[in-house]
Amino acid sequence: MPDENKKNIKIEENINNVIGGRKLKINKKLFIFFLFLIIIIIFSGLIYFIFLNKISKNIIKENKNNSIENSILETSKTEEVKTQINSFISGQESIGMGMDKDNDGLFDQQEKQYGTDIDKYDTDADGLSDYQELIIYQTDPKNPDTDADEISDGDEVENKTNPKGEGDMDTDGDGLSDEEEKKYGTNIRKKDTNDDGVNDFEAIQKGIDAISTDTDKDGLRNYAEIKLGTDPLIPDTDGDGYNDGDEVRNGYNPKGEGKLK
Repeated sequence: MPDENKKNIKIEENINNVIGGRKLKINKKLFIFFLFLIIIIIFSGLIYFIFLNKISKNIIKENKNNSIENSILETSKTEEVKTQINSFISGQESIGMGMDKDNDGLFDQQEKQYGTDIDKYDTDADGLSDYQELIIYQTDPKNPDTDADEISDGDEVENKTNPKGEGDMDTDGDGLSDEEEKKYGTNIRKKDTNDDGVNDFEAIQKGIDAISTDTDKDGLRNYAEIKLGTDPLIPDTDGDGYNDGDEVRNGYNPKGEGKLK
């Protein structure tokens, strides 16, 4: 009997070992299956993400292209509107101020204001166009001899004499003849070439530079020096070691001691 029992126990152990081995094999297969399934899911997810990303980029690109096309279209429309507006303005100008029938440099509307002939380049036939008489020489465009010296304005200009009175021609009426202005380098059509408040004739008479606004480079314009009574030719009028401009800016008297009154 004992031998029989041992035999039965051994058989049970063998059966258990077989069952345990099968369970182990089954567990390994299940593990491999689930691992493979997880890999497939991850791989599928990656493919899906790449696909979505590509579609998203295409959509963005398409929207961007549409935006650019819309922008170009809007710009085109804007340019078209601008062209229409400019065309309208040009049309209005040709009807009104923009028309110069006789090509003398003055618009017809201006000629009507000045009383000159819109059909004549030179209304008084003195050899100067209406524009030259009114804008450049300030002579009378309806009188061939503005200064009544029996020499036409055109001849005086040609001979470099003054069509508005005696002496040489002084186009800007600053007291310097055009020839003198050319000598000093000033503008024959501007009374105050450098816009410093002192006309060219006065500047030349006082020895001031008619081209530079600050002859002595002291920081004060020529006109300011004349008004203050300082010397526009000397940077330090009172000789105290401080130039006129610095003294004025700091509230001191540039002509002597004390504060500027």
